[in-house]
Amino acid sequence: MKILVPVAAALVVAWLRFHGKISGRLCLAGMIGLAVCLALTVVDVRDGERTQIRMLDKNSRENAGEEVELEAETADGTRHEVKLRIPDRTEEPEEADRMLRETAAGLEKTFLGKNRDPDHVEWNLCLPMSFEDSEVNCIWSSDHPGILGWDGKILGGVPAKGQAVRLTARLELRDRNLTWEKMIRIYPSREEEAFQEKVQEAAEQINRNRKRWSLPEQLDGEPLVWYRQRGGKGEILSALILILVLGSVSVRKSRKEEREQKYREELTRRYPEIVSQLQLYTAAGLSLRQAMKKIARIQPEVARCCYEMENGVLEQDAYTRYGERCGTAEYKKLALLLAQSQMKGGARLSELLEEETQEAFENRKRRARVLGEKAAVRMILPMGLMLLIVLVIIMVPALLTF
Repeated sequence: MKILVPVAAALVVAWLRFHGKISGRLCLAGMIGLAVCLALTVVDVRDGERTQIRMLDKNSRENAGEEVELEAETADGTRHEVKLRIPDRTEEPEEADRMLRETAAGLEKTFLGKNRDPDHVEWNLCLPMSFEDSEVNCIWSSDHPGILGWDGKILGGVPAKGQAVRLTARLELRDRNLTWEKMIRIYPSREEEAFQEKVQEAAEQINRNRKRWSLPEQLDGEPLVWYRQRGGKGEILSALILILVLGSVSVRKSRKEEREQKYREELTRRYPEIVSQLQLYTAAGLSLRQAMKKIARIQPEVARCCYEMENGVLEQDAYTRYGERCGTAEYKKLALLLAQSQMKGGARLSELLEEETQEAFENRKRRARVLGEKAAVRMILPMGLMLLIVLVIIMVPALLTF
């Protein structure tokens, strides 16, 4: 499952490159990084650990009468696939009830673990779910699951003055069951603190007068296996590379939109000049195509329109495409006016362009007034700050004279 993370990230990068969302250089860098991440992930998966077991839980509800698939390894390192079948057993009702009562009586003696008093529980409880010499199944619960876990561990959030908890065990054997309850008082756990102290003491004892620090191999007669957190580099790096690639796509898109917005604003700003020159050239007797050639040096889109007409595109079609490329309402209106005039033979074109020129200059004036009002609004804050500074300069000396 971990290997899918860098593979999925690589597919996303390839999709972005295929649709032109990112450059080839960025795609190559991302693929190289994701290849490294894939290698790290493969190493982590290869070095994964198998769970070593010594016994199976045998109870009436889970494994009894079933086959369990296991793997056995011999001394020479050969591995064998083994299927073990756990036989099913039946008990008489009286025998089952007796076993349940005996198990409940045993719980009274063993559930406290290292704790001596149920009214002062500060060590983890011993809450077995099954028993080696019995097929009784035990289900634990409490009325404060956020404080006491089902496995008997004391969780966080226990008040310093303690918390009363009702501990319940449901003992089951076939179709027979017995409920066992006990009121206890739980205090903050000392397990981690005690374990830390024991490990520190054991480590200091075995490392006296040593240059290298060795880790204790056992504690209280129980073997210790030490681990250092590793792995996860491939997934983390894959996620970071994918975030960087997606971030570059977003930045590139925003910059493109910003350039397009500035280009449209520039087209809108120069629109009155273009319409005015068209009106001037057509009024002087030039044809519309000749007038467009005259102003081609002012705007690249006009030059492209002239190039299309020279290469066989109909004039009205070229004018329509010109308005669509510019993308603003003014140019679309101008393109429609030029196309209709061409279809009608150019009658009244100069008059229509003169009216459009006057309207364009009026729109420019309105936009200028709007921009001036916006600038005035933006100046309110700095002017207010300046006024505040002046008031401070005037009032502070006056107040100090009193």
